[in-house]
Amino acid sequence: MAGAQNMRDIRERFGMECGGDMDKSVDAVVADLCDMLQQYNKEGIELTAATNLGSELNIDSVEVMDLIMEIEDKFDIDIPINMVSDIERIGDLAKLVCQRLEGR
Repeated sequence: MAGAQNMRDIRERFGMECGGDMDKSVDAVVADLCDMLQQYNKEGIELTAATNLGSELNIDSVEVMDLIMEIEDKFDIDIPINMVSDIERIGDLAKLVCQRLEGR
């Protein structure tokens, strides 16, 4: 039951739908991002929307830029570099991806 409550908390914090796109929920974007982030998961921790990119995955600035380019290619979006500095958690990144998808 704790897992279900955790998912409700995450949905409340990050929103349930990805922009107006009913086919792409924030949960689905989080799942895609978690798959993409496995290469940086040296400690083998469970990746969720609440996972901190810096302190838990230790992603450095070069890796962030590589990740952003990979995300841009996968989702066919552009992410301005000034928007990246506010990203702390996978859920924050998913929300940004959704916002950019909505703006297409």
